Amino acid sequence: MIRKAFSTSVSTLEARNFHQELLKSYLRKSTNLFLCVNNVKFAERVCSVIGDQLSNRKMLFEASPGSGILTRQLLEKNVPKMRCFEHLEKNRTRLKALQTEFGSNRLEIVDKQIIDFVNGNYKLLNISREEMLKDCFDGISIQENWSKQCESESMETEDKSFQFLTVISPFLARDFLTYMVYSLSHFDSFFITGPTEFFLFMPLSYFKQLLMKPSRNLKHYTAFIVHFNSFFDYNDIDLPSFGLKGIDKLKIDNSWHTIISSEHFEFTNDRLFRAKENFVFVRIKPKPMIKNYDSEFLMNYVTFVKQSFSKRSNYAIRYYEKHFPGCAIDLIGLGISYFKTLGDLTSEEMREINLGSYRDAKYEGSREEHENKLKESATLYVGNLSFYTTEEQIYSLFGRCGEIKRVIMGLDKFRKTPCGFCFVEYHERVDALQAMQWVTGTRLDNRIIRCDWDAGFIEGRQYGRGKSGGQIRDEYRETYDPDRGGYGKIMSKKLEVESPI
Repeated sequence: MIRKAFSTSVSTLEARNFHQELLKSYLRKSTNLFLCVNNVKFAERVCSVIGDQLSNRKMLFEASPGSGILTRQLLEKNVPKMRCFEHLEKNRTRLKALQTEFGSNRLEIVDKQIIDFVNGNYKLLNISREEMLKDCFDGISIQENWSKQCESESMETEDKSFQFLTVISPFLARDFLTYMVYSLSHFDSFFITGPTEFFLFMPLSYFKQLLMKPSRNLKHYTAFIVHFNSFFDYNDIDLPSFGLKGIDKLKIDNSWHTIISSEHFEFTNDRLFRAKENFVFVRIKPKPMIKNYDSEFLMNYVTFVKQSFSKRSNYAIRYYEKHFPGCAIDLIGLGISYFKTLGDLTSEEMREINLGSYRDAKYEGSREEHENKLKESATLYVGNLSFYTTEEQIYSLFGRCGEIKRVIMGLDKFRKTPCGFCFVEYHERVDALQAMQWVTGTRLDNRIIRCDWDAGFIEGRQYGRGKSGGQIRDEYRETYDPDRGGYGKIMSKKLEVESPI
């Protein structure tokens, strides 16, 4: 009996020592990764500015809150519910005091760092990914397919997501922002519940990177910048500087931005934060168009951009024509000149080339089934049409290649007017092949049209999938196109706000 008790105590001691060694290894690895706000007046200023931007229907996640200076101000500003992620025991003790003061129904404390998803440091604590997900998102409804929610459910999906607030260390910033792209393209971790909105204190140097343009900053313009600008909308938040040191203004690309001195931040452990890096307070959220695409399509886009930027000095048209024969006409139709290099392409042009290209994202079968149907199909999708092109013109042009079974004009789902695409269905595939060879890239109504194989028309697909009723590409277009309704819908609304009648 004594031997058994002794062996049990030894195994318990060994387990405790093993856990302590894991914790020491974790703390060494993460010693300069977690920052928090250290100034009460600065925290008050932040809360006074973002109070109206925090949703009463969403939980607020605060990563690395430290001793809880900003946490207290947020709770005093009546944030209904917060979840703080703090791995250090001494800081959790202070947070528990806040929990006692404001109630456990308003403040939850997790002894893990949600930021560890970025670099996988939670594995140093012998924790599996499944355990980490459970600890971080316990009690929160997981929306694995939130990107596919129909428009009638979009508000409900928004409400199920959370808001995320933290200070990003300069030593972690690049990995954090890159992981945001990865996480969104997989609808995982940070975006596992819906379109999460971020409030980040971001190092100024990385904010400048996001603003880089290919024409001005070609040397530092990377695939990462294209990825981020393709997936996210962001803007810096203006913090008034009166009565508070360490807040200033800086002009970047003809726009003024609020910059914050590093004196307002400290490491969550006992190390001093002596970096001279300034910060910008940024609000980031996924672009509305993201929910129109599935994870596979977004991951393919990430790969597409990476491959395109492997040698940025290549001419764009020559490069894509080599890998995707016949696409040169489409690229010219998008306004890409022959002498533009891959490194000169903006995120909007990359998105237009890839995300704006035709694909039936709503096809319910497997990719293999879809490809097999395309190989047997006699139906073509015709894009880049003028809104004024008639059904008779389509019959006249495509009828030269063979007998047409029917033409289905694409319609605005609200106005039931043409919106720039159609389906042409032939009786025989051989006639569709002729059209693919000879008609695609020709001009109709002075526009270069493009044809793609379609797996077969299904009722309902004749309607645009954009929120305004037309095509998605016309929602986000920032250039003026008189044949397709002028400016894109979002740009039109911006112009209406800027130039009221």
